Amino acid sequence: MKRKIARIIGGVIVCLAISLVVISDDSYAAQDTTAPQITSVNFCQSLTEPDVLDISYTVEEEGVGMNRVNVSFLSYIDGQIREFAVDWQSEETVKLSGTYSMSTKISSDFCTGTWYVSGVCAWDKKGNRFGQTYPMPGVLSVYNTEPGNVCVVNGGIEGCTELNILPMYETTFETNIANQNLLTMVQQINEGETAMVYYSNDNAIAKKELFDAIKGIDKTLVFSNDATHWIINGRSITNDTKDIDLRITTSLSSACNYGASSGKVALIKFKDNGKLPGDFTVRANIRYMFGKGTLVYYYTPSNLSLENNDAYGYYDGDAKWCEFNVTHNSTFVLSDKKLINAPKSVKLKRKKGKKLAVSWSKVTGVTKYQVTYSTSSKFAKNNKTKIVKSNKITLKKLKAKKKYYIKVRAYKNSKVHGIYSKTVKSGKIKK
Repeated sequence: MKRKIARIIGGVIVCLAISLVVISDDSYAAQDTTAPQITSVNFCQSLTEPDVLDISYTVEEEGVGMNRVNVSFLSYIDGQIREFAVDWQSEETVKLSGTYSMSTKISSDFCTGTWYVSGVCAWDKKGNRFGQTYPMPGVLSVYNTEPGNVCVVNGGIEGCTELNILPMYETTFETNIANQNLLTMVQQINEGETAMVYYSNDNAIAKKELFDAIKGIDKTLVFSNDATHWIINGRSITNDTKDIDLRITTSLSSACNYGASSGKVALIKFKDNGKLPGDFTVRANIRYMFGKGTLVYYYTPSNLSLENNDAYGYYDGDAKWCEFNVTHNSTFVLSDKKLINAPKSVKLKRKKGKKLAVSWSKVTGVTKYQVTYSTSSKFAKNNKTKIVKSNKITLKKLKAKKKYYIKVRAYKNSKVHGIYSKTVKSGKIKK
């Protein structure tokens, strides 16, 4: 089976329309006795789970306004008739004639395959009902049989609109990480294929030999549990391989603790794996929804620096997930707001009397700056630190005929502790 790792947000391919029969009725009594008329229903033909199915419909309603619209789907999967419906219920805004939309979440445990529109119903606020039903290819009189007595016929029936729901992963095999034959199974999959390996927190070590088996080859491994997916393709493995502890923990915190003025951030804490064999995509189940372009910060108690801005959030049913790429393991802070920015390049100017003027551009919202200077290029010894509120300082009592190295970072007070930006180094200057 060919591999398919699909982006979760999107997956739209073709949009179709269903044209429905409209029954006109120009006569109105004193009270509304005419059912609303649904003239068309539109939705995207294909999506990849998990996603959101958006449906638009056009209605003719000149009476008291709409109360409910329902579009139902049927599928014949694994020898069983399955059904789901997308429903709109009345709200404060009265819907009269026009085009409107509704949606439903398609989770990753949804039945994948081809679904067909089986019925469209609409009710107005007086209870007048419009209804149309449609036969599904291969199934006769679904609504007129008892459960278990579905009559299957050969061939398809023209005119039915399809919805194709594709799986998140198309896998060659799925097995547990404790399987003693796992390495052999991974070695035997073909290029372009994907293997799903399930793990638990009690058994969460991905062995070095698994990465050796796919290194440099177009084979994909997905390590999965209920809360996390690790995804890696062998072509991205360019570093030394090693065992990887797959356990992570997630938590939420106020963004005010990390330099923002409002909102929340998610903390993703990895085990101490250090530099990874390659670029992993990590999907984590969290309790907060981020959008596209979420910022990923690499966090240590002494530093907070932007790692990338490629993360995004999505729903899997009602669960909230985030996705981002990692090349090393530590603690990462995910935020949809900018946290603390680093100052721009530092400027130096010699002054008389063994002095050195240091300046940099201001950082919005920053309360203080930390300036460190040293005669060591690696700041390994003879370090001195100053905390200032402005964006400049004059360093005094410097030693003659010494090279000084300067670095500056922004600082914010927070409810947790001080948050530092990425350090900006200026280079060296000789007094």
